[in-house]
Amino acid sequence: MVENKVHRVKTTPLRRLKMSRQTELLASPHDFGRYLLRPLNEEDSIMVGDLLFKSFRGSIDDEGQTRNQWRQLALSTFNRGICRTSSLVLLDGKVPICAMVVVKRGLHRERRSLDLAMTHPDYRGQGLAERLIRQCLHNLRETGIGAVSLWVTEQNTPALGLYRRLGFEVQEDFYYLKVVIT
Repeated sequence: MVENKVHRVKTTPLRRLKMSRQTELLASPHDFGRYLLRPLNEEDSIMVGDLLFKSFRGSIDDEGQTRNQWRQLALSTFNRGICRTSSLVLLDGKVPICAMVVVKRGLHRERRSLDLAMTHPDYRGQGLAERLIRQCLHNLRETGIGAVSLWVTEQNTPALGLYRRLGFEVQEDFYYLKVVIT
């Protein structure tokens, strides 16, 4: 760690992995019990930003972002064009507890990326993210999309384990230096 008189600077070397897999149809849609499943729309970016803030706080991917910075990230992701049929949110009443945001990638119509995946800390360990991702894969296949990719920080072991269990495979990787200034 490097420090100066005005700010504290913490640097951490991290490895990011691009993973992908084929989409697949489910025998039947997943049952989420008492939770409500619905597609995301453009007006949901603030809600997703707030869920990102709660979900990533204290994680390896937390760089000290404020709630407004997470909202801005969600808004910029939504502005790139979300896939309405496969970007999903799971609600406990009116409280968002798990969400997956799928966007188009590149010039190819058939490329999709799972850009934002998050689960509220109070709802982790219930298999909600796994079922929601499987539902996203199903919805993508129904619209003719054959594959989806995502990026994950290698040190985010819960997410990496989930993606591997779901059949995602590493396609490429790169290293970067995470810098947090406080």
